[in-house]
Amino acid sequence: MDPNQQIIAQRLGRESTVLKGSHYIKDFSYLGRPINEVIYIDASDENVPYHKDNCIVLPEWKGDMEDRALYDILPFLLCK
Repeated sequence: MDPNQQIIAQRLGRESTVLKGSHYIKDFSYLGRPINEVIYIDASDENVPYHKDNCIVLPEWKGDMEDRALYDILPFLLCK
């Protein structure tokens, strides 16, 4: 979607999680950047309990090449 990283500056994977109790969560306060500059896109917001306002929940991609959910939010991402 953003091969030249012009819109998405960084991807956060499992290595960016913190173990809280028995669950791995993403706690954006550990990123060292303003929280209002962080957008998290996933099929659920359960992994970001402290930053749900930063989460965009999209339906899980199941291989449907006609799925346009990511493209539909592109105008929002471009205005940020």
